Amino acid sequence: MVNQSGKILVVGGYGEVGQHVVRSLVSDGVEVVVAGRSRAKGDAFVASFGGDVAVLVSFRELDLSAREFGSALEGVTTVIMCAEPPHLNFVTHCFESGVRYLDISAEPNYLGRIAELSAIASANKSLGVLSVGIAPGLTNLLVKDVFGKVDLNSAAAKASLQVSIGVLLGVGDSHGAQAFDWTIENLLKWKKSAQPVQLNYGAPWGERRSYPFEFSDQYILEKSYGVPVTTYTCFSSALLTNIMFSYRHPLLAPIFRHLPKKVLHLMNSPMGSDAGYSLRVEARNESGLVHAITISGETEAKITGVVAAEAAKFLMTTTATGVKHIHEVMSLADIWENVQKKTAAMLVS
Repeated sequence: MVNQSGKILVVGGYGEVGQHVVRSLVSDGVEVVVAGRSRAKGDAFVASFGGDVAVLVSFRELDLSAREFGSALEGVTTVIMCAEPPHLNFVTHCFESGVRYLDISAEPNYLGRIAELSAIASANKSLGVLSVGIAPGLTNLLVKDVFGKVDLNSAAAKASLQVSIGVLLGVGDSHGAQAFDWTIENLLKWKKSAQPVQLNYGAPWGERRSYPFEFSDQYILEKSYGVPVTTYTCFSSALLTNIMFSYRHPLLAPIFRHLPKKVLHLMNSPMGSDAGYSLRVEARNESGLVHAITISGETEAKITGVVAAEAAKFLMTTTATGVKHIHEVMSLADIWENVQKKTAAMLVS
C-alpha cells in the first residue's frame, strides 16, 4: 500500500489551475511542494502565503524535459500534474517510486499513453488516476451518477440509451495558455459524426447550441459502460460560440489554421463579466429524457483545482493500484460536499 503520510507535489503549482490546487490543499492543512521550471514564479507564489500556513508551502525546481529527476520526489507520496510533460519519464519515475500520481490533462492520446504504464504502477504498488479535473473529471463522475439512476441491467435498455455531456465555458473567465492552445488545436478536430445539439445549462444560460468536441471523457466512458457518449461544448456567449465554430466550415478552416498564434491568443482575453461554467449530462432513450444532472458555478480553473485536490485527499487511504480513471476509483458523493463548500458550485438533478 502507498504511504498515507508525506507531502503532495503539485507540478505547475503556480499556474492557472495549479494555484487553486495548492490553495485548496493548504487550506486543509496539507503540506505542499510547488514544482516547476521557474524559480522566480515559484518563489513569488510561495511568498504569497502568510501566517501559520506559510510553513506548509515550499518550492522545488523541476524540469519535466529532463531524463533524470534526482531527489524531486523526496518526502513526496502524491503528485498532481497540472502541466503536460514532453515525455513520460517523470510519470514513469513516479510509478517506479511507488508514488500516487493524478493528472488533470484532457488530451486523449496523452492519457492513453499513461494508461499503458499500468503494469509498472501495479508492480510498485502505485496508483495513477487520470481524468482529474472538470472535463474530464467532474463530467466522468456526473455520468457515473446518472448511470446509477438508470436501467443498465438489460441489453435492450442499454442499447437504446445515449448520453450527452455539455460543457459551457464562460467568456469572462481566464484560461491558462496551455489550456487555450489545446482548445484551439482541437477546435477543428472531431472524430464523431454527431451534429450540434441544444442542451439546457440552467440559469442564466438556458438552452444553448452545443458542438461536439474532442474531450477524452466520452471515449473513456463509452469503454467503461458500453453506452454511446458524446461531449459537446459552447461558450456563455452565443455569438462567440457561433463565430468560433464557424471555423469548422470547409472554406474557413484553412484560414483559421494559418492564423498566427499571437492573433489567436487575443481570443483568450476575458470578454465581459461572465466567468461562469456549467456541466450538463443528459441520458436519453427512444422515449426521451431519462435522467439529467447539472453542475454550475464560477471560475473553471478553481473548480478544476479543487476537484484535483479533493481527489488526492480522498485517495490517500486507497489500496488500489495500477492506472485508472477517476470514475473507476471514486464517486461524486466522495468529494462533492467539500467541492461545493470551497467553490459554491450548484448541483441540480
